[in-house]
Amino acid sequence: MKSFVALLQKEWVLMRGNVLFLFISSLLAVFVLPYILSKNMEINMTADEWTFLFLFYSILVGILFAPVQLFKSMQTEIKRKEVWLHSPQSIYKLLAAKVLFNLCTFLVFTFVILSSVFLLVVSQEWNIIKIVVASTVMTISLTCLQLLILIYMQVVYVCYLQLNYYIGKFAIIVAPLALLAGYLLTKFEESVLYRTLFQHGYISLEPLQQYLQLSDYPLLFIINSVYIGQLLFYGVLLAVLFMASSKWLEKVVTRS
Repeated sequence: MKSFVALLQKEWVLMRGNVLFLFISSLLAVFVLPYILSKNMEINMTADEWTFLFLFYSILVGILFAPVQLFKSMQTEIKRKEVWLHSPQSIYKLLAAKVLFNLCTFLVFTFVILSSVFLLVVSQEWNIIKIVVASTVMTISLTCLQLLILIYMQVVYVCYLQLNYYIGKFAIIVAPLALLAGYLLTKFEESVLYRTLFQHGYISLEPLQQYLQLSDYPLLFIINSVYIGQLLFYGVLLAVLFMASSKWLEKVVTRS
C-alpha cells in the first residue's frame, strides 16, 4: 500500500503544475470572465448564463485534460525506460497509479467547479443539500465516463507505439481506427444482443432527477436509469483492456 501511495505522490510531483493551472484557470473562467463579458459585450446574455456556458467548457477541458496528462506521464516514463522497467513495482501498479491519479484529479476538479457554480448561481433556488447531491451525482456520472476514456486512450496509445515501431510517422492512422472502434461499441450497445445479455438488474434513478433540474435550465443534466448487467459488463471490459494494454505496453517498451 505504501508503495502505491508513493507512486501517487510521484505523479503529483510530476504533474502538479499542470493540475494547479487547470484549477486556477477554470475557476477564473467561471467566476471572472462572465461578469467582464456581460458588462462589456452587447449580447443578450446575463452573467449567470455566461457562467453556465463557461462551466460547460471548463468540464469539457477537464475531460480532455486527464487523458492528455496520462499520455504525458507515460511518455515521460518511457523516455526513462531503464528506470521504469527495473522498478520493483509491476507494470500494472505503475500504470494503475497514473490512471487513478488522473481520475482523482478529474473527480476533485469536477466537484469543485460544479459545487462552486451552484453555490454562486442557484443558492437562492437550491438549498445546500440539493447542491451537494446534484454536484455529487453529476461528478460520479462524469467520472465514470472519464474512467472509460482513460482506459480506452491507454489502449490507443499502446497501439500507436506498436505501429510506430513498424511504420514510423504513419502510426497516426491509429486515431481514426480508435474512433471507429468506439463507434462500433456504440452500435453494439444499440443491438438486440446487447440488450438481451446485459440489460438486467434495472435500477431507476429518476428520484434523483429532482435534484438536477433548475427552473431556468430544465436540461441541466439528465439521468434516468442504470442496469447492473451493464455496470458489470463495463467493469469487466475495462479490467481486461487495462491488464492487456499494460502487459502489451511492457513488451513494446522492452523491445524498443
